[in-house]
Amino acid sequence: MRRVEYDTHSHLLALQDLAAQNLSVVGPTSGPHPGDIAHWIHGALRAYDPVEVVPVWVDDRGVSAFGVLWPQYGGVDLCVRPDVGDAVYQELFRLLLDEAAKGDHVEVDLHDGDARGLAVAAELGFMKVRSVFAVNAQSLGPVQPIADSDYEIRCASYEEFAEIADVHRSAFGSTWTPDEYRRYMSTPAYAPERELIAVAPDGSLAGFAVCWMDHLNGIGYFEPVGVHQDHHRKRVGSDLLAAGMNLMRDAGMRTATVLYDLENDGNARFYAENGFKRIETVARYERTT
Repeated sequence: MRRVEYDTHSHLLALQDLAAQNLSVVGPTSGPHPGDIAHWIHGALRAYDPVEVVPVWVDDRGVSAFGVLWPQYGGVDLCVRPDVGDAVYQELFRLLLDEAAKGDHVEVDLHDGDARGLAVAAELGFMKVRSVFAVNAQSLGPVQPIADSDYEIRCASYEEFAEIADVHRSAFGSTWTPDEYRRYMSTPAYAPERELIAVAPDGSLAGFAVCWMDHLNGIGYFEPVGVHQDHHRKRVGSDLLAAGMNLMRDAGMRTATVLYDLENDGNARFYAENGFKRIETVARYERTT
């Protein structure tokens, strides 16, 4: 096994495939969805060169493992091919921790179902701090009805980068700029047919939902879903979810999932009202260095 530089065009699909393989063998609640990988590298970590924050390891079978470093807070994620042994897993974990340490601590977020990750973290002295995210799911049955509304739900276009960035900032208090979203749209992580938008009667953008597909496991994933503050309580989010689930079902997905921040009390109520049930949590673990 040797370490290589991340290459956007040749590695992204391989990394997503590895994440899907892991879920298929270890279990659907054992780690991040393949959509998370693209969203992290080219969205959440857009301020960083992927070569610096995405170490990749390969062997004679292709990509065997990869990590994601979070310089903002000294965090790390690790995804390893299911057949890679525990000793190698732990060695890679240690290597990433050494690179990720920030100040006097390092942290990792682990799914409740990630037995191997939890065991290694405990052996290396990590302690659970708190649960931070909830993963919710529902089966995809018949076509989801969309309520009569003055809002139009359709796929995004490449020309709407500024409007989508504006909704991001309003919905999440994020720092997305129009230029950043335009650049994101040019990466292999982005496909306009997977980003649904809600257009208000006045033509302004009211909300969006990005849909990701895991064809190996039949799991669709929303990340993220946002509604502009000016359009809250108008069923915009619910209509986006319904349209997104129809898109997932048409793509062959059997289950729809979504992850949300547990600090936002409204999230649990909103997703429950739209048929989602919690299937696991993701907890934060920290270790002083």
